[in-house]
Amino acid sequence: MKYKKISFCGSSCTGKTTLIEAMKKDPQFEGWSFFTNVVRDLHKEGREINEKSNSETQRMIFDRYNEILSKMFEAPSVADRCIIDVAAFTSVLFDQMPVGSEDFIDMSTEEFFQRKEVIRRKDDLSLLVYTPIEFPVENDGERLVDELLRESFDQKIQQILKNSDIPHLRVTGTVEQRMIQIKEVVFSEK
Repeated sequence: MKYKKISFCGSSCTGKTTLIEAMKKDPQFEGWSFFTNVVRDLHKEGREINEKSNSETQRMIFDRYNEILSKMFEAPSVADRCIIDVAAFTSVLFDQMPVGSEDFIDMSTEEFFQRKEVIRRKDDLSLLVYTPIEFPVENDGERLVDELLRESFDQKIQQILKNSDIPHLRVTGTVEQRMIQIKEVVFSEK
């Protein structure tokens, strides 16, 4: 097995959760740990998420994924998102804030901290799987449904990957096709 840590990154409704559910059922991933639903769990705890998120919530989400990244050293693991997603979305939120708004300085500070931390920890990501936008948004009450915001989020992820020179696997197609792409890399002997 070439990789023992897989982190996903991608905008909303790009198939990350569907892929993880397929991985959980696949015998080749038996015994792996799966880290999922951090953002959904925060929403259930009463935190505003997506476009309503503030710098404090973005820090909480980032810290949780940073902790998950450290836990992933303990056993073969898969995470539904990673610190790159959070840093990208924090940047999108900051870009949309009016100068001088209540959370402007804190969001600016948070964005800077997260970008630095992504660069510091990029080698810890092991296999980073990027899922581009290929599917329409499904509104489940928790997902980001604004198409422009979703596209901005995707562009920021790509920008961070490129500017920080972060190696990643871009997967596309059906769930089956994406699974084949992932398994070819993870279980390759090369």
